[in-house]
Parts: sequence; C-alpha cells; structure tokens
Amino acid sequence: MENKKELLRKYAEGKTTAQESLLIEQWFNQLNSGEKLTIEKLDELALELDHKIKGTNSKPKVWGWVAAASVLIFCSLLANYFFFNFEAQRAVYTEIAQIKGPQANGVEILFDNGEKLSLAKLKAGDTWTGQGHKFQKLATGEYKHSTAENSQAVLKFTIQALKGGMAIFELSDGSKVWINENTELEVPSDFESMRRVRLDGEAYFRIIAKNNEAGPATFRVLGKEKDIEVLGTEFNAKFGKLSQIYLEKGKIALTKHADDTSLISEPIVMSPNEFFNGSQVVVMDNPTSILAWKDDRFNLTQYNLGEFTSILSEWYEVEIQIEPELANRQLYGMLSRRLSLKEVLDAINKVIPISYALKQNKIYITDQSK
Repeated sequence: MENKKELLRKYAEGKTTAQESLLIEQWFNQLNSGEKLTIEKLDELALELDHKIKGTNSKPKVWGWVAAASVLIFCSLLANYFFFNFEAQRAVYTEIAQIKGPQANGVEILFDNGEKLSLAKLKAGDTWTGQGHKFQKLATGEYKHSTAENSQAVLKFTIQALKGGMAIFELSDGSKVWINENTELEVPSDFESMRRVRLDGEAYFRIIAKNNEAGPATFRVLGKEKDIEVLGTEFNAKFGKLSQIYLEKGKIALTKHADDTSLISEPIVMSPNEFFNGSQVVVMDNPTSILAWKDDRFNLTQYNLGEFTSILSEWYEVEIQIEPELANRQLYGMLSRRLSLKEVLDAINKVIPISYALKQNKIYITDQSK
C-alpha cells in the first residue's frame, strides 16, 4: 500500500523515471478505457513495457536494474489493482435495511456454440426460440423446455444457476428439475432419445416414467464420480466434493465411475427415505435439512448461531461479527432465502435475544440479555 502511494506521489511531483511513468500511464489509461482489466491484459502491458525498455537500453547492467525495478512496480500495481477492484465491488451501506440477498433469477442458458440466454429477460408467458430449442416462462415462474419444430440442428445446452439463483425446469420429456444456486445442469443434444443429463452442483429431480421399444426407458444423472440410474422417481442429488443423494420416492441405482476410489459396493440400490452421504447409505426420516433449498428456504434447525452467521455473511456478502458466547446457541425454524438481512436478524431475535448494529460496513451481533 505504502509503495503504491509513494510511487503515485512521485509521479504527481514529476519525480518518476520514464519507465515508471510509462507503466503508470498505461495502467491508468486502461482503467479509464472502460475495458475490463484482466490478468492477461496486465501481462500484455508488462510485456509491452519490457520490449520498450529493452529497445531503449544498451547497457546490460542498467537494463538488469531497470528490469528488476519494473517487475517490482508491476507486481505492486497488480496487487493494488485487485485489492482496490475488490473493495470497489463491495457495496457500502448506511443502514442494515439496505442489505439484500442475491437475486433469484440469476439463471442463464449457455449453448454449445457460446451463445447465452439470460432467463431474467423472460417475462411470464414469453417464449424464446433458438439453437433448436424453445424455452417458455410459465405464469408460475417455472420454465418449460421443448425441441423447436423444424429445427435442423439441436445444440447441447447448460443451465447455469449463479449465486443466489434458482430455477424450476420442465424438460422436454416431461421430467421436472429444481436447480439450486451455483449449479450447472448439462442437457445433451440427443436428450429426448437418451434421457441423460450431467450435474455439477445440486438439483432435485422428479422423473417421469417412459417406455421405449425395449421396455422402461432409463433416466441417467451423470456426476464427476458417480451416476444415478432411475425409471420414475423423485430424489435430490448433490455432486461436488462429495456425492450426496437423498431418495424421496421410487427406487434408484447408484453406480461409480472407474476412477472412483471410494470403497462402496456397486451398484447401490436405494429405497425411499434413504440418504447416501458420500460413503454409506443411512435412513433419514426427516429430510428437511436436505430439501429446504428446494422451497427457497434456510433450515435454521441444523445450525447454531455461529454457523448460520457464516452462511449469512456469504449469502449477503457482508462481514458479520458475533460475540463468542452466542456462537453455540441453537437455532430453530425455517426462513425464506429472499428476506433482507434485517428481516432475518429480526426473526433470529425471536428465538435468541440479540442486538445488532451496522458500523463501518460490518454487522455486529451482541447478546441482548446482558
């Protein structure tokens, strides 16, 4: 920080070297251009500077010193750029009521040719057609997918639910999928004949039973390490660092990939109310902790106050500091994920007496009973 300030002060006073001035001016010109300053662009600026310095210096010893200085200056500017860029992206609040959660409509469709469709642009009743597909937004807020008529090419597409995003899709075979935030669901171009999707993240599936010439048509959900084979059933699948599956209705078979090093036998056939936790199948009579997201809710009962404030801090993108003696207090109930932070804290106050305050863009939670 001090290096940057000193360098800028020298520049303002006209005391920087030609090389320092060149780098600073290029950097500021890039910031003012409106173009996104990426790592690649910064590397490009550094390379250009490197060539210019080499072209104007003929003495190796001088060049070595200048090159070293240039690297130090560039690294300092690079670090400070990303520090200030991050700080600039953080919202500044004057009152807690201003702090809202992420938007629920942060869902996009990415096609195999790079085209992208933001579902936020669709209003109830709207239909978008392209790339061999048709997407309709229903009055319920759900989306219905079908193959476009007379389409010569049907491209693979991926449903991307961003942070805070959530969507309910009816696929072209009639099956319905609830897609949680930070999740990608890839639907291949031959979905209607093969009935398979690839999941990275978390989704709840309600699979419609189908028949083909050979008999019942299997629906497959492919993950990084494990796959799920179903006929007609309802289940929740979370494929990430661990593979976690909860079966609500019907029956599924869980198979693992060849490179999966887990010790599970294969296939694992699961029955209703069974939960695969990544290593074994257990019975789960109350799946609320798993399925709360499907109803766009936080399940407070599975957390203490310390754990839940960490979740809130990430969800609302604001730092929250809690008194240590409050951290282990147990919470109860369910809350909508679309409430403002103030509404959530007021609800918690009904279970645990707390006080909260906003100071210098941080939330401080204290024990009200003191």
